[in-house]
Amino acid sequence: MANPANDPNFIFNLLERMEEDYELRESVWELFRRGILSWLLHDGQLKMLDIVENTKHHEILIFCSRQLGKSFYIVIHALMHALTRKRALVRIFAETEKQIRDIVDDNLQIIELLAPPGLIDRKKSDSRWHINGPLGRSQIRLGMLAAAHVDGKRGGNATLIILEEGGFSPSDSYKKAIGGTINAQLLRSKGKLAHVTTPSRDMNHYIHTEVLPKCELNKALVRLDIHQNPQLNEEQIRIAKTRCVSDEEWQREYLVQIVKDPVSTVWYEFNEKLHVREMKIPSHAYWLVALDFGGVRDKHGLLLCFYDFERAKFCVYDERFLQTNTRTEIIREASLEMEKVVTDIDPKTKQNRWLNDNQSPYRVSDCPGQIMVDLNASGFYVSTPEKEKGSWEANINIVRVALKNEQIEIHPRCIHLRSTLQYGQYTENRKDFQRTETLGHLDLGSALGYGFRAKNLNNPFPKHLGKSRFTHHISKEEQENQTALEDAFMPKI
Repeated sequence: MANPANDPNFIFNLLERMEEDYELRESVWELFRRGILSWLLHDGQLKMLDIVENTKHHEILIFCSRQLGKSFYIVIHALMHALTRKRALVRIFAETEKQIRDIVDDNLQIIELLAPPGLIDRKKSDSRWHINGPLGRSQIRLGMLAAAHVDGKRGGNATLIILEEGGFSPSDSYKKAIGGTINAQLLRSKGKLAHVTTPSRDMNHYIHTEVLPKCELNKALVRLDIHQNPQLNEEQIRIAKTRCVSDEEWQREYLVQIVKDPVSTVWYEFNEKLHVREMKIPSHAYWLVALDFGGVRDKHGLLLCFYDFERAKFCVYDERFLQTNTRTEIIREASLEMEKVVTDIDPKTKQNRWLNDNQSPYRVSDCPGQIMVDLNASGFYVSTPEKEKGSWEANINIVRVALKNEQIEIHPRCIHLRSTLQYGQYTENRKDFQRTETLGHLDLGSALGYGFRAKNLNNPFPKHLGKSRFTHHISKEEQENQTALEDAFMPKI
């Protein structure tokens, strides 16, 4: 059955009916008293509610289009939370006082008309609302994200915090507010933090560099573009597009896309649709492992790769992404565990897949000299990548060119590498990679460059695929064809 809230006039029609229908009014009031309010949300808003309520992770990112009704969703969710939990405290933050007032006042004014008298007790003077539910009194409080105002909230607690349009707050103050105050308020309650915003104009915003990759990896991300708003028709969407001053604004504000900056984005050419695909283990290929040791400061990236000779594609089959200060022996074991797919015996050929002539596993690793000596001494043989003068930039550019020419393919399981290529940024002076908590020092991107430059382009297929006329039946016709070919290309003596 269609969701009645998908009708843009649903609430106004409901208010009119409640004035005339006593039983309907009592039913609506009873739903409010029980905190059952999801029926007020259209399909797009229900997706927001679902991910916040049902994900197991502490932090959630909702990227949504303008005019999707995110402010109405925020108020409804805050009310539901306050009505169904004992002594709940919901905090809603926005960048400015005007923003937060507009968010709550405009939407709560309508909701108060639906709710039973006395359920919502407005305390305008101190930016809070008392919610008198069946489990006692809970609260909804408002706050400004600007660091100076957030600092004034230090020491408080909350069971749910919702941040509205954080993408339009200055990145540094937003990060400071979350790290210094907001996360601490959820510590004892084990509550959740929900970012509800459109993408930022600032490509290097904290939401893009830290929150987005982390939430995407944790499957705590939902994207809702304008086409997922059931209250808009195609003509209204067309008008919205014509009113945008640029295609970039349309993509960011309504299609919820991060518009990449070719100057600050490291691997600008990476495209999930072009470069990510399922792949099978090839019958013959030269495999390698590319490693980037991070040491005590950065993370450690490991990639299992092979070169598909028939299709001329460099393929990344698996990855490992290990935390800073991981011991060398653990890194070694992680690589060996990843390599099992090609070092274990193939039940069909009775050989391992590293390849034809029992070649040893080939590994290329950027690591300190003493670590390389220790690894080789333990039987874990590694080679040094190309690191001549200017190789850092060359390492980046060779991958960018390969991505542009669709020469690189990545298995969907390599989620950290995909995030690195999608969101990796330069520092402001473009002399280094920007470090982030989630992506580290873009270590997997470096490993990809080492692996791509070290790939073996030789033909991995043995002559006659290892078969012999003495051990395999060859038909008379095939013999004649082979003889004709040999005669045609045999050098004349």
